[in-house]
Amino acid sequence: MGWKGARVIVIAMAAIVAAGAACGSPASRPGEGAAPGTATGSGPGATPAAPASTTTATGAAPITPTTTPTSAVSTPTTASTATTEAPAPDRRPAAAVATTRRTFVDAARNRTLTTTIYYPSADPPSTRSLGTIPAEAPADAAPVADAVPLVLMVHGYLLPGDGYERLMKTVASAGYVVAAPELPHTTAHGGDGRRSDLTNQPADLSFVADQVIAAGPAGGVPAIRDPRRIAVVGHSDGGLTATALGYGQQFRDLRVVAVVSLTGGVALFPGAFFTGADLPALLAVHARDDSTNPYTASTNLFASVPMGRARFLLTIESGGHIDPYMFATGRVEIGDAIAAFLDLTMAGDPAAAPRMGHVATTPGLSLEARS
Repeated sequence: MGWKGARVIVIAMAAIVAAGAACGSPASRPGEGAAPGTATGSGPGATPAAPASTTTATGAAPITPTTTPTSAVSTPTTASTATTEAPAPDRRPAAAVATTRRTFVDAARNRTLTTTIYYPSADPPSTRSLGTIPAEAPADAAPVADAVPLVLMVHGYLLPGDGYERLMKTVASAGYVVAAPELPHTTAHGGDGRRSDLTNQPADLSFVADQVIAAGPAGGVPAIRDPRRIAVVGHSDGGLTATALGYGQQFRDLRVVAVVSLTGGVALFPGAFFTGADLPALLAVHARDDSTNPYTASTNLFASVPMGRARFLLTIESGGHIDPYMFATGRVEIGDAIAAFLDLTMAGDPAAAPRMGHVATTPGLSLEARS
């Protein structure tokens, strides 16, 4: 896709976000969140919804690095983060990312959740070229003074929560706190592989969100900008968990306003999905060559979000179930897409649509937007 195709999808994304902005306003969120259920069992995959207006972009042009500095760190909502000129769509304001670890104990449920937290540090910010690895700050460095949004990261089955470092540091550098717990039975760090415990994971995530929100600067992490508006990202079985937290009637946390499903879908969680008002926005990401979880799991999820909600499908033309997201092969561009999606749907950043359109020009990626 060339420049004109990218411009078309940017316009489409701006229209989608404008149409859904009223639904995602903080005032429309009733309370601090619903208590997730703990039922067990399996549920069918999602039934595709009726098609709506669609715009598609495909990759064609490489990203050119740049080192031009800027003073912005997070989305431009305060005087301290405002800029006089918006950066080019292949660049964005970026913070140096610090990492800390906390152990949260839910005594009422007998659940211990060791959590890696990535956050923007107080180090002077810069401008980062999309597709490049963010700068790092020392572990446990002082957090940025600004309040920033909260994102939860859910690992896959018998995979480590800290294995998504490249993607999550990219998101954190854009001005987000990312909390990635090790879920007791399904983490690679000592989990026993009890897959039936998946249905307890949404409540784990809600608990971790509560703890990070309560911690704040006194606990060594940034203040959370609006505790009523959080996002969740999940991979594989973690993607199923994220979808349940955002859309499952029995498991929904009403604070969730944006869901990112990395090779996930709808399965293994009982009950109805996509019911009720004010559902979260969706970014589904999937590789066509995924032999573990078929590509249709994400296309069905994308089609099932009701009309009127912002939804995006980022397709990886070549890649498997693990390599685009984890360890040294995790694709920074996917982290950039997640950050731009969150900027659009959580923060209403007007510069986010061009950035997301630019990610769609990366070779091997294509993006579909629908409302």
